[in-house]
Amino acid sequence: MAAGPGCEYAGPGTKRKQVNLTKGRLKGLAPMIFGLSIFDIVFIVVFVTGICIRAPYDRANNLADKRETRFDAREKAGLLLAVSGAILLPAIYLFTPLLNFADYSVNPFVGTTGAVLSGPAMWAFWRSHKDLGRQYSPKLEVKQSHQLITEGIYKHVRHPMYTAVLLNSICQLCLIGNWIAGPAYLVGFSVLYWCRIDREEAMMLDQFGESYRDYMTKTNRWFPKVRWVRAR
Repeated sequence: MAAGPGCEYAGPGTKRKQVNLTKGRLKGLAPMIFGLSIFDIVFIVVFVTGICIRAPYDRANNLADKRETRFDAREKAGLLLAVSGAILLPAIYLFTPLLNFADYSVNPFVGTTGAVLSGPAMWAFWRSHKDLGRQYSPKLEVKQSHQLITEGIYKHVRHPMYTAVLLNSICQLCLIGNWIAGPAYLVGFSVLYWCRIDREEAMMLDQFGESYRDYMTKTNRWFPKVRWVRAR
């Protein structure tokens, strides 16, 4: 079968190739690799890196004994929106034509900003998992022998994993040239955070009492406190 406009060849995998080539031409992006823009590839690398960081902690969490779980309808809805924004919609954007109508050309400066920002985002994501260790859970849970972590990155920020996710969702917004898939993670995470944060801190206060209350006075939720040094 002869290859038509926008196709490299006809045969197995032609549909996906045609979709990606057409997508790239519609966006007017310069460097293309395997039918994907360089910013699409950076997004995929960042996504896979995040999966590799979290996977061993997910396995450990599944094996841990839980003392209390607060996983209600609001929590489920927030997680569903966040996961859809981080995984489902980007996958539809990358590998199907369903969201082509919402495509736009990524500004090189904006895309480069997203690529650069992915470095600190992934570092904070890795470090928050490493310091949290066996206390990690993707849901509102308290484990048997649960400990309050106030060292490492948690010495400076109360919820550094949320900071990392916020940065990562901004990276996705900068890297993905689509009005739906691009902001989807930021929107989904914002809803999850709004549904969860007060309840999460209430759970920590129930579990650790004054120790957590004192920790709250010393740290901010998202970013380190700025301490002004008075001139002598």
